Amino acid sequence: MLQLSEVDRSDHVQVDAWSSTPVHPDVHVVLHVVAGLIAELELFAGEGIAVSVAELADPTGITVA
Repeated sequence: MLQLSEVDRSDHVQVDAWSSTPVHPDVHVVLHVVAGLIAELELFAGEGIAVSVAELADPTGITVA
């Protein structure tokens, strides 16, 4: 995990991806993995603009950056 962590932590890594909704063309999807377990999934379309998974236009169309 240390090799994958952008912040040099051996217990945390995040996977960044992008998707879209009918209203928001760019939705940032962030999966946080802590100690080998999924800790959090974030979806947002800008600062303070949360997006629910149900809003994603095509949840299978998520691309990893």
